[in-house]
Amino acid sequence: MTEGLGKGAGLALLAVPMADAFNFTQSQFQRILSNYLGLDGAISIPHTHHCGGGATRVLTQGTVNHLQVCPVLGRNSAPHNAVRDVLSHLVVQNGVTNAAVVETRLTAGDGGTFDADVVYFDPSSRARVILEVSIVTIGSDTSLGRGARAGLDGVNAQLRAREEEKRNHGVVRRLLNEAGNNTIFTPIVMSACGAMGPSMVAFLKQAYGRAKDADKFLMSQQPALKYTWNTMVTSSFWDMRLSIACAATDAEFQNRIILHDNTLNLPVVAQQPHPDPNYAPHAAAHLLAVA
Repeated sequence: MTEGLGKGAGLALLAVPMADAFNFTQSQFQRILSNYLGLDGAISIPHTHHCGGGATRVLTQGTVNHLQVCPVLGRNSAPHNAVRDVLSHLVVQNGVTNAAVVETRLTAGDGGTFDADVVYFDPSSRARVILEVSIVTIGSDTSLGRGARAGLDGVNAQLRAREEEKRNHGVVRRLLNEAGNNTIFTPIVMSACGAMGPSMVAFLKQAYGRAKDADKFLMSQQPALKYTWNTMVTSSFWDMRLSIACAATDAEFQNRIILHDNTLNLPVVAQQPHPDPNYAPHAAAHLLAVA
């Protein structure tokens, strides 16, 4: 619950489904709400979970939070990529830059490489700007072990710690310290419920200021974008877009993992299909006859 007090957390629960970007399924909404409230989401305990590498583990009340961080079925990358893609549109639509690219490889002077999430050039400062996205699950074993739910300060501490971790990446530090370098690095850290880290909050404040300077702060000034009655200014629109991108995508992939488990946990009373999807019984019988 404490996570829900953070800047941006729970915004997805205020979504008005008048435009596709603010629409999600009932199952996604239920999972978003369960995550926001810190509930298990009606999962029967104990729960047999089919994890990565073919491993199977039984989750109990004390370990069921693993479902919030399990990497199978693309769960780790999907929320990250959703936020990354919204950011790339945000900086262009708000007049921060004319173009932005995602997943570009940057090379330091010593040959070290770093795959940056969003990169663009600021036309006013001529600086190269790197936005690096990271999603933190406050309910993970690591976060709980650090007392992240002891209070809002604990949650913010987790977000700030991830920001520092990103800033201290070896290649990033070398890129920023090179002679004559003109690069701005900003870690964009969110919790799985949409709470924003301090660097992200500061970046968005600057971006919305640029939108005002470019006469794009009112969504009516951006006819290409579909907004709702509660997202009529660029700050409310993009805060909501980022929150939903993170929380709804995370909820969708958690649901996929649980449904995957439920399917594999069904009682089996007969032989299953051949594991090779190209296998055809009649063809195999023909080959046996020829042999």
